[in-house]
Amino acid sequence: MPDPEHFMDTDSPFGRYRPGPLTALLIAITRRCPGNWLGMRLALAIRRLALILAGSPLDVMVDNFRLRSCLGDNVSERKYVFMPRSFDPSERALIVDELPPDGVFVDIGANVGIYTLTAASVLGPVGRIIAFEPCPATYERLRFNININRDSMKAGEGIALLPMGVSDRSGEFDLFLDSTNLGGNSLQKRRDDDQSMKIECTPLLNALRGQKIGRVDILKIDIEGAEEQALVPFFSDAPRALLPQVIIMENSNEERRAALVQTMYRLGYVKTDSLRMNSIYRLMADGP
Repeated sequence: MPDPEHFMDTDSPFGRYRPGPLTALLIAITRRCPGNWLGMRLALAIRRLALILAGSPLDVMVDNFRLRSCLGDNVSERKYVFMPRSFDPSERALIVDELPPDGVFVDIGANVGIYTLTAASVLGPVGRIIAFEPCPATYERLRFNININRDSMKAGEGIALLPMGVSDRSGEFDLFLDSTNLGGNSLQKRRDDDQSMKIECTPLLNALRGQKIGRVDILKIDIEGAEEQALVPFFSDAPRALLPQVIIMENSNEERRAALVQTMYRLGYVKTDSLRMNSIYRLMADGP
């Protein structure tokens, strides 16, 4: 199991851990820093000071979302709380602009819910979200963050949070842990001394059928190098009607996922954007 320090209070109501005046001021200053090189360096310096002063967890508002964040052990939370404009802005704008109100969003490696919350902000009452997060500590943060925002989401009842990973088969797998970054946990072993914990995984097709999903508008996947293991079996077995129209996939060495990329190209996917953290693939209507 992960170190108990990764688990936070998910029982107290939001607002119990409101930042103190100085921490709140420093957070506000970092968010106002310009997006150029100098502004980013200044924001990072102020963030370092705020992390020294801040307690953990912190209850904060970001992009009109309520979040209970632990800033010391998750890179995504630190980035989003202090510099939300620089956290995957193009990817999140794509979701806002292209996910229809009755759409379906699949989030594989949901972390604490930043992408899931973005999708929920544009979905209507019949919209659906299927979010996978296998690490227990991260899942509890995800669940808390979604629940404290459900009253402001039209799609609140259509959000399914699944405490499991996605892989090529159902069963128990080793999740290799990144001790400094919960978002860095992976099904792929990277170092000989990696610590691990057992998690449950499911094939994506099984999970979507179990949730009665008939189409996927946008799929986002960020599982630290295990994308091929998760998606190649899905693409081999799924009917074309269930293929995601848009895929947001974390950038990594394409040689490590050559089979996945080639499978996607054969199905008619085209890489339309290569962003700093992710690549965007779109399914062309005239694919095979």
